[in-house]
Amino acid sequence: MTLTLYTSMPVSHHQRGSPELDPDHPLRLRQQTILAKFGELALQCDDLDEILTEACRLVGQALGTDLAKVVELQSDGRTLLVRAGVGWKAGVVGVASIDLTENSSEAYALRCGEPMISPDVAKETRFKYADFLIDNGAQAVANVIIIGGKDRPAFGLLQIDSRTPRDFSEEDVSFLRGYANLLAAAVDRLRVLHDLRGREMLLTRALAQEQVVVSELHHRVKNNLQTVSSLLRMGRRNADSSARDGFDEVIGRMNALAAVQSRIYESIHLNEVDFAATLADIAASLIKIYHGGQASLVMPVAAPLVLDVARSMALSLVCYEVILNAMKYAWVDRAPGTLTVEITKVGSGHEIIIADDGVGFVEGEVARGMGGRFSQILAGQASAQLALFTSPGSGTRVVMRLS
Repeated sequence: MTLTLYTSMPVSHHQRGSPELDPDHPLRLRQQTILAKFGELALQCDDLDEILTEACRLVGQALGTDLAKVVELQSDGRTLLVRAGVGWKAGVVGVASIDLTENSSEAYALRCGEPMISPDVAKETRFKYADFLIDNGAQAVANVIIIGGKDRPAFGLLQIDSRTPRDFSEEDVSFLRGYANLLAAAVDRLRVLHDLRGREMLLTRALAQEQVVVSELHHRVKNNLQTVSSLLRMGRRNADSSARDGFDEVIGRMNALAAVQSRIYESIHLNEVDFAATLADIAASLIKIYHGGQASLVMPVAAPLVLDVARSMALSLVCYEVILNAMKYAWVDRAPGTLTVEITKVGSGHEIIIADDGVGFVEGEVARGMGGRFSQILAGQASAQLALFTSPGSGTRVVMRLS
């Protein structure tokens, strides 16, 4: 991009060989120090207004001017708002605006993308300046564009104003240009950060709404399961004795699934289930129903076991079948004993152990229930390996290994 410097004053005293061109000259050293200081702020601060205000303060120090401001291009594309500034009377920063008319220096700078200098506003014939600028005593103005990020319009202009006529040198303009580019990078970083935070907020809200919907869905499923169970109980009352066992089995399975749904509804993560708590619910419920609640339930402190919903559904039915059969067959013709339900950590997986101290079975003669075909199918759906250990008089022990 070619530098076009508009000025009505001679610049011969700023030609090469001037002490100001020396990188060790105090003015250049001050400008370099201020560039470094502002660069640190631009990288560390997330408050755009603080960055813009400090940018105005530091640039005024660098050039020894009285006034400085950042004017932001508004969404209408025809107005600039004084977004930040130093040295101005009350009612300017955040309030005053500049119309981008054809005869404004700001419109020219934005249109051409080049710095625009008016060394003496009183003698300026090309441009008309805003009333608030004159009212604050500005007599010289330098406009430098603050470019936008990729595919974005310019943010606005960095304007340096002096209360005395001033011939800004090419070195001053070069410094301002580098300073404005550093400011543009800071603005773009915060714009991107603002966009990301906005999207994050939208995603968070969407996720929260989704969780409400899913939670309500699980709640309704639980209620529907309970309704189905109630209807089945009504049907059971009118069924003959041969059909009641079938009703009981279906009702029990509905209750097992409802136990999972209850735990989902209580969970923060609606795709996960505290299966240890679910298993305790199922065991306690069946003990209450059978043997008048006289059987004892022993559950050692369980290892944490959190499973996804689908796996929990299948595994809850397996555990229900195992515990149900213990209730039915473990203590035939004797007082109910003890049911032990345990979850242990084994290597990278878990084991669920359900054991009773009942009459036991002759291995190979168990036609249904624990080790039956239905339980084996459900265990496969839950990615569990099911093993049965029993002998007459020694109770029954079922081990489910989860990888």
